[in-house]
Amino acid sequence: MIYKETILSKNNLPLPVFNTGKPMHSKYNPSQEMPVLPAENGNVPAEGFFLVIGIGAGYHIKNLLNNLTKYCIVAVEADKESLGYCRNFPIVKEISENKNIILCSKENLPLILLQNYIPSKYGNFYTFSQRAWQNENPAEYNKIETIVKETLKNISNDFSVQAHFGKIWQRNIIINLKDFKKNPSLKLNTKLTAAIIAAGPTLDYSIEKLKQNRTSYYIITTDTAYSTLIKYGIAPDLVVSVDAQQVSVTHFYDCPINNGSNDKTYFIFDICTNPAIPSYVRNKGYPVFFFHSGHPLSQLASEYAALPYVETGAGTVTIACCDTARLAGFKKIELFGADFAYSHGKPYTKGTYLETQFMTSATRIIPQEMKFTALMYRTPLQKKENSSEERAFVSDVLQRYEKTLFYWAEKHGYKKNLNLMECKSQPQTTQLSESRDFNFKSFIEKWINGLSSKKYEETLLPYIAFLQSKKCKNISIFELYNLAYKNAIRYNKWI
Repeated sequence: MIYKETILSKNNLPLPVFNTGKPMHSKYNPSQEMPVLPAENGNVPAEGFFLVIGIGAGYHIKNLLNNLTKYCIVAVEADKESLGYCRNFPIVKEISENKNIILCSKENLPLILLQNYIPSKYGNFYTFSQRAWQNENPAEYNKIETIVKETLKNISNDFSVQAHFGKIWQRNIIINLKDFKKNPSLKLNTKLTAAIIAAGPTLDYSIEKLKQNRTSYYIITTDTAYSTLIKYGIAPDLVVSVDAQQVSVTHFYDCPINNGSNDKTYFIFDICTNPAIPSYVRNKGYPVFFFHSGHPLSQLASEYAALPYVETGAGTVTIACCDTARLAGFKKIELFGADFAYSHGKPYTKGTYLETQFMTSATRIIPQEMKFTALMYRTPLQKKENSSEERAFVSDVLQRYEKTLFYWAEKHGYKKNLNLMECKSQPQTTQLSESRDFNFKSFIEKWINGLSSKKYEETLLPYIAFLQSKKCKNISIFELYNLAYKNAIRYNKWI
């Protein structure tokens, strides 16, 4: 803990004292204290997301509130013991009852920021500090700054994705729900090992093991690797897709017509998936199952449609496959082609849709190899550390995907050893078994009515992110909400 005792100011207000012996707040008039902006320009914005470093007795946080209208404040302390000490001060008890203020320790700060800082809702992110706290605890202050920098980078990546896909996600969700009645029951043989098939280059070599031991595996494949399996004569048990883009339907062009012998293959899609994909495989005669991955509109729909929540980590279908296996109850998972790297000099395994696409459009001047090279080097690469493959390179995105997989495994009790993951306890199995009839008309009516009263305003945030990035950069959140609302009420035509 960074504090050692409490003393009284000249006007009898309690003051925390640091381990160095110096009080955190002014001895004369602590109730007038304000936090300090890094730029020290003296201007406190009225709206935004505010991080306050150093809680102490909370005088500076209470005074900050006088300048704010629309806000969320996260106040952070050095550790859990220091936070517990600060909670004993009257002002801290008072502000902790404010639903727009979150108190946390440094250990919980990344999760708190990820869960609560929504750029499309709050706009700018501001960091304040309590001057004495910063001066007396420079090491802790620097650690918090590093945490904030890394977390904001992740939030920025997520916001960029929302800005890119916000409009198409909303469109896809509504169209998929329009044709949705209920999910079929899934019959998965959890006594087998779940084989998760990604489309990394090493699948070229490991696929033989899959073929020779087919009866030992329950095969759950990513959409990118699906066509590869079909070309090798392997019918997967479950196919997972999370992509919202139209181009993703090309993953399924090799899907054979279901004549009754392939009725064990299920296709499971994020409700944000491009509607052309579930429509295509339905017409081939296969059952389609929908889940949601956290989009606020799909989350709302799950309350009416019994859509299970499936984790996708940083937005990768490989983790969606792993989480589907977990929810089904598989204790053993084996990864195939989950390289999270460009290895053997190429980005994907043989037989993906890109191989066909690049080959058919190749010329003597621009051969297939040049197109794959351009795909790999579209962002900076670096050599992958601790890799058995000499020619393995990674990008920032691939590294983030791999880290997220390790985090997912640790979170859910799977011990990872190379390509094998095993959970000693029994994973959760209930979410994939629930089925409920869905009434699209009733859902749309409740959603639109809720939007008119701003009850469901968070369901529009990804679309608002799209508006902010594309054409409405300099208008207020209120105006952005109105634009998004006007777009949403157009779906009344379908009811």
